[in-house]
Parts: sequence; C-alpha cells; structure tokens
Amino acid sequence: MRMQTTAMSITLAALTAGAFGADRDIQITSVALDTAVIQLSNLGTGTIGLNGWRFCTHSTTERFRYSSSSGLNGVSIDPSNSLFIYLNNDAPAIANHLNASSLGGTFASFDLMAYAISFYSPGSNGIVSFGDPTDMADHVQFSLNGINDLNADERTDEAVTAGLWTAIDEWVPIQLVSTSIDLNDETGGILHGPSDYDVPPLECAADIAPPFGGVLNLQDVFAYLALFNAQNPTADLAEPFGTLNLQDVFAYLALFNQGCP
Repeated sequence: MRMQTTAMSITLAALTAGAFGADRDIQITSVALDTAVIQLSNLGTGTIGLNGWRFCTHSTTERFRYSSSSGLNGVSIDPSNSLFIYLNNDAPAIANHLNASSLGGTFASFDLMAYAISFYSPGSNGIVSFGDPTDMADHVQFSLNGINDLNADERTDEAVTAGLWTAIDEWVPIQLVSTSIDLNDETGGILHGPSDYDVPPLECAADIAPPFGGVLNLQDVFAYLALFNAQNPTADLAEPFGTLNLQDVFAYLALFNQGCP
C-alpha cells in the first residue's frame, strides 16, 4: 500500500453538505490485502469534505453492508492527500488513519476470495441513495484469480451505469501472494477496470507459516500442501485458474526455492 508523505487535513469544524451528485475526484487508490486497509485519495485541486459520505461493501458471504451516514462528518481530504480506513480496526494514532468501527454501521468482513467496495457522496437532498449511480463516487472489486462472484457484485451494475467500472463480471485478479491492489492511473479518469490496477506480490510470498519474517522452512511447505489438499482456492497459484493441480504445487515450490530477500 502506498502511503502519502504529505499530511491530510481533518477538519473538526462542521463542513457544508456534499455537493450535488458524487464528487469523483475522490477515488479508491489502494487496498492493502495483507492488512485490510482502504486508501481514499483526493485527485482533484480543491479540498473535499466528506459529510454524509458512505461505503457499501460486499464479500462472498455478505451483501449490502453500509457505513453510517455520519461516520465521516467533519473529515476532509486536501488535494493530493489520502485517508486510510482500517477494516481490522488497528489504525495508528495518526489523523488521517481511521478505524472502520469509528465510521459506524458495518463493513463486509474482509474476504480475499471476492470483495467489492463502493463509495458514495450525498445527492442534492443531502442523503446517499445507494441505488442511484449518480451518487456513486468510486467502485473497485477484486477476487481470487479474477473469478466472477455473484454475491459480491451487488452494486457493480450501478458502477457500470455510472461509468466507474468496465463490466459487472470483471474483477481485479489477486492471489494468495498478493499484498495490495494499487490504482496505476491517477490522471483523473473515472472509468476503471482490472487493467488499471497493479497487484504486487508479498515481499516473501512463500512465507506462509510461523516463524514469519522471511524464514522459510518445511513448515511453509506443509502449510501450503494443507491448503492444497483441502482444495482451498487460495492455493490456486498457476493456470488454469479455478482448478488445483500439480502446476500449483510447482508454482509454490518455485516461490519457495527463490527464497526471501
């Protein structure tokens, strides 16, 4: 996850209500897969207040999880700065880092199998209408190996209608060894799809069992084989994706033999 070096302004005084429709200068520029942190960035030229802005999230097992309508009241993001939302509620004590629990409402449990995030600003009546594509500011969805998920795609049709996402069945493909998805087009364009995101691997992708910290041993191999034998989709590391076979085992062993930096 890319961390901004400049500070974001959190305005404690009340801000004016959100502008008419969604201000699409606010975009989801990164999601840390290893720590479950969402990065929101202001790609515009003016400070944007987030009064009334809300999240809607979905996973493979949960739909329509909404943050509260007041959770971001008093928060603003300056141009070229970011706000970080910690879904595991382990945010550091820094002004632009917030726990999801502090926003009220609920978020879908973070799920690497499939997860979709939509971010909304209030309409002209000061209220978010989740079914109205014009209120949607940004949307991103990712899944293991990019496989379509019919539970987590509940807002994707609105995102496509809003011109924010390319197609309902297109997902940023991630793997067990992925560390984040990072928007690679920050030119102000609003239509995004899988090709607009970089998906870097973990620094030591084969280190999946204790002791962590770049120590590779047979425990890591046994941990991978346990995933493979359980037909856990996170063990699917090689094409053809969606099928676990010896190619996946060979792919893991290749990572193991590369060692750690």
